[in-house]
Amino acid sequence: MLTGSLLVEGIKGIRGKRHRSVLLAELPRLTPDWELSRLTQGGRDEFIEVRVQRASAETMKKAWREKPSPTTLKDATETIAKGFPRGTRLSFKEFWIAMDGLIPGVTRADARKAMKDYAPQLCGRRGYRSIKPPA
Repeated sequence: MLTGSLLVEGIKGIRGKRHRSVLLAELPRLTPDWELSRLTQGGRDEFIEVRVQRASAETMKKAWREKPSPTTLKDATETIAKGFPRGTRLSFKEFWIAMDGLIPGVTRADARKAMKDYAPQLCGRRGYRSIKPPA
């Protein structure tokens, strides 16, 4: 466990609710009680419902991503706005589909902010349907 080849998780204290990883710095001062699945320090429970498993050999995928730059969002939004006649209102879903075509992988939050900041004329009003361009 101390070399990091095993991953140790447990619920902190007796009132905790979630499993969390036990840090390598905490392990040397803790004493395992495997019959009750707990780690103690001086007779006091530090972690309960402890579970141990092998650490994964593969690297974890990063949860974050590179955000598109504001200029990229602005250019894409202006390109979308130029494709519709003046006075046209788009639903957010239509705008997001068009934005995803120009910037693959754009998030809903980025698309919503770009629509609000760079093309407010395309935003629909609450309670009204979007106006479709004439075919």
